[in-house]
Amino acid sequence: MGDPGMVLREEDVRRIVDYVKPWLRDLVSETVPTRSHDISAQIVRVEEELKAQRELFAERFAAMDQRFSGAQRQMDQRFTDMQKRMDQRFGDAQKQMDTRFESMDKRFSTMQWTMLFGFTIVTVAVTVFGLLA
Repeated sequence: MGDPGMVLREEDVRRIVDYVKPWLRDLVSETVPTRSHDISAQIVRVEEELKAQRELFAERFAAMDQRFSGAQRQMDQRFTDMQKRMDQRFGDAQKQMDTRFESMDKRFSTMQWTMLFGFTIVTVAVTVFGLLA
């Protein structure tokens, strides 16, 4: 490899540069534009794919929004229907309880009068037997 302490003259360096320069130009022109073109084409493809993905995501999100809206309307309808059924059931239960309380009120009233009449008879009988005895 030569003497590491060897110093090249400026003239030698120019000759080497003049010799290597056309070769490097050809090499660079063959590889860089091709790579640059390939990279540009890849960038364009990636951008197009990203645009397609954005559009696809937008469509899917719109479809999901429609599904969620439909599901929300369906749930609202179900809750409304359930509320109507519960109101009907509670209304029916309230009517049954009112009927039962009226019936019990009549029973208690009858029982109260029966007890009053029974105590009155017992009191009169005790008083009469007490006076006779």
